[in-house]
Amino acid sequence: MKKITAIIVFSAMGLVTLSSCKKEHTCECTTTPTTGSSTTKKTVINDTKKGAEAECDKGDSKSATEEVDCEIND
Repeated sequence: MKKITAIIVFSAMGLVTLSSCKKEHTCECTTTPTTGSSTTKKTVINDTKKGAEAECDKGDSKSATEEVDCEIND
């Protein structure tokens, strides 16, 4: 019984460790002006998925002349 409990605990720790590792995520920002054509800029962020999404979302903006929408694409 102790061996099974130990295996379960180590397996759970391994899953937690793997799920929070840093990876490269691509942040894609599309700028759409009120006139003209849209442009896209890609940036690589090395962080956890949650951290990369938060960093990428900082690029979102909206003004009278243009709108910038940033999303993680994996």
